[in-house]
Amino acid sequence: MNRAYWDRLAPRYTDEVLEITAIDSTRVLERTAAFLGARHAVAGDFGCGVGATTRAFAPHFERTIGVDFSPKLLAEAQRRTKDDTVSYVLADLAADEPLRLSVDAGFCVNCLIAPRYETRLRIARTVVHAVRRGGPVVIVVPSLESAFRTYHALVRLDIAEGATRREGRRRVNGIAAREMRLLADGIVTTGGEPTKHYLGDEIVEFAAEAGLRVERLERVEYPWQAEIELGRMSARTRRALGKGAPWDWLVVARAR
Repeated sequence: MNRAYWDRLAPRYTDEVLEITAIDSTRVLERTAAFLGARHAVAGDFGCGVGATTRAFAPHFERTIGVDFSPKLLAEAQRRTKDDTVSYVLADLAADEPLRLSVDAGFCVNCLIAPRYETRLRIARTVVHAVRRGGPVVIVVPSLESAFRTYHALVRLDIAEGATRREGRRRVNGIAAREMRLLADGIVTTGGEPTKHYLGDEIVEFAAEAGLRVERLERVEYPWQAEIELGRMSARTRRALGKGAPWDWLVVARAR
């Protein structure tokens, strides 16, 4: 994990990083937090960044603790937080030493995105060990299926604007060739950084490897504008996108 990259990003984090809690179209995360908050007092938000997810979850719990390894991200999170039920902890979730933290419920939102499998597994196991036995763990990760869905949507948009299917495929295949770092591993360049994307079955299997008992898998959908610049497109062209939407995967599981 590149701490220097995240430290540099801190001042412009909101502009460059997708804050899924802010654009969750069907409020899946909010409803999940509300359900868990009615049953658990203390929540941990692991890989909290500048605290947007931490602050979003906080109203549903008596206490919420954000954890991140970037001092500058946490300083920004603290600056933006006015709720005295929220606190932050500086810790490297990928480190070998155990995290000295115990919470009733854990959230890990777009944190398990490092290119190396071993790093992701260490982070996931750290989160599991920080949640009391039998407690809920909510994981959100980028969807590889959604990334491919976006490429298909770009081809349709090109055709709607007058390109041939062959021209659209050629242009979008060029984009995919630049973005797909390691196709077999689901590593896609996002914001200039190699980022792990998951198949639905894959994140369920990964969660089990980390010591979780998976209860539910669903989509966290968000608007196309988060993936594709639609500002100058006509309504007719936008209709080519169809009824679907891009999404992240959400897993609700229990710590064994």
